[in-house]
Amino acid sequence: MIVCLAAYGPRLATLFDTAERFDLLEIDADGSITPLGRLPLHGGDPAQIPGLLAAHGVSCAICGGIGCGLHRRLAAAGIRVIPWICGDTEGVARAFCDGNLDEWRMPGCPGPGMGPGRGMGRGCGRGMGRAAQQGRGLDAAQGPGATQGPDGGPDGGRGGPGGLGPRCRRRLNNPDNQGESS
Repeated sequence: MIVCLAAYGPRLATLFDTAERFDLLEIDADGSITPLGRLPLHGGDPAQIPGLLAAHGVSCAICGGIGCGLHRRLAAAGIRVIPWICGDTEGVARAFCDGNLDEWRMPGCPGPGMGPGRGMGRGCGRGMGRAAQQGRGLDAAQGPGATQGPDGGPDGGRGGPGGLGPRCRRRLNNPDNQGESS
């Protein structure tokens, strides 16, 4: 498997978009790491990055934060993205081989299985959805007033009460909370 580390100096870049280079590593089934080289970045078009990595056989990219659009383009190119990781590139590569990347997660960042957009309704839209109904509450599609999309499935929560998540809806629908603020 070929893994890409979005690097800045000897560490992972805080943001994928600010990486000065991509370190390419081959990870064998026995956990051995073979450096394949570095791809320097010189401020090119970010839309070309997924094609560049795919052309080098990359199947996994490990990075700090990453924008939702770029995350989607990498996924569409068949590249698994592991975001919210920080630390020196050698330590991160070893932790990936050992299956211990959670210990290298950025402080305060989402845990495993949570991708971009887990904020407040911006990004990829899996947050609480309070920003002018731009986001999608975690289960707003099942809530009161939810609508269906053109395919008969949920419309992603946009028809719910402002895209509010379950905790906010419980607070709003609970008669004991009348007049209380939280």
